[in-house]
Amino acid sequence: MITRATAFVFVMATCVTCFAKPTNQPEKDKEAIKGLFDGIPMDLRAKVKDNPVRCDRVNDWLHENVAGKGKIVGLTLSVAKVNPIRDKSGAYSIYLAVAPSSVNVLSDDWKVSFHDNGAFAREYQFTFEGVSTADAEKIADAKHVHFQGKVKYVSLARFPNPASNMRIVLEDILVDGKKWTSSGDGPGGPAFFGGKGKPFGGDDGGKTKKVKGK
Repeated sequence: MITRATAFVFVMATCVTCFAKPTNQPEKDKEAIKGLFDGIPMDLRAKVKDNPVRCDRVNDWLHENVAGKGKIVGLTLSVAKVNPIRDKSGAYSIYLAVAPSSVNVLSDDWKVSFHDNGAFAREYQFTFEGVSTADAEKIADAKHVHFQGKVKYVSLARFPNPASNMRIVLEDILVDGKKWTSSGDGPGGPAFFGGKGKPFGGDDGGKTKKVKGK
């Protein structure tokens, strides 16, 4: 009888521990971001955020060693806002805003924002086309979404104060394990900043197309 009682208490304690144990996903996300800086020269591992010249050197290293090199990161991000719009075919275009993350790298804390191939300054960082009704309905309720994608572009802000900023652009994105078609167009997308495929302040080095008459 005592043995059964002891076993019961042990099982209950184990269950409580399992349910009470906090998820370590945020730590995994931070490690994924930190991993992008593996191999960076020693003289670029500190005193970066307040030195724009050293920041330029870090960005040069990221461009040569990380951007477009097929590096894959998986991240669980908090959903800040989602706008599903149904098209004539009955499928949905999803405009998604996610909350920024925070990571300590290069001996400083950085606020990290995530984007697709669209414009830098816009209300929604991700847009997807041709999303099924079932998936659109699911993400409309979602508090978190898991992204997996290749790092197309990563950069640090040269003048990050008052907040240190890091920007990561993803491509070939899986959303909760499913492949969705990403589009840079949409509300506030590249079409509003000089044409499709010309992101503002991002992959074209910050160049923008001058609008006639402006």
